[in-house]
Amino acid sequence: MKTRILILVTTIFILLSISTNTFSQWILQNSETTSTLYSVDFLTENSGWVAGGSDVIKLTHDGGQSWIKAPGQLSPPYSNWYSICFVNENDGYVCGNYYFDSNWWEAWWKFTTNGGNTWTRPS
Repeated sequence: MKTRILILVTTIFILLSISTNTFSQWILQNSETTSTLYSVDFLTENSGWVAGGSDVIKLTHDGGQSWIKAPGQLSPPYSNWYSICFVNENDGYVCGNYYFDSNWWEAWWKFTTNGGNTWTRPS
C-alpha cells in the first residue's frame, strides 16, 4: 500500500512539474527592429516597453505580438537607450547616451508623466 501511495505522489509531482515548466517558459517574440535591445519592462502581462540602440523605444499592448514606436520625441539622433522602467502606466524613465560630436558620447536620462507621449530631460 505504501508503495502505491509513493508512486501516486511521485506521479502527481512529476505531472505538476511538467505542466508548470511548460507554461512558465519564455516565448520568442518579433520586436520588429534590427537594433540591439538592452532593456524590457512589462507593467502587466500585455503592456510593456523595450529600449535599445539607434533611438529604439517601443511599446506593446498585446503582450509583444506587435510593437509601436514610442509616440513622443525622445532624443537627438544617434542615441542608445540602455534601461527603461515604468512605475505605472503614465510615469516612466529611460537612460542611455547619445553621440555628441565626432569623439564623444554624453550620458543622460529622460522621464515621462503621460505614458510616453512626451519625454523630458531634467534641468
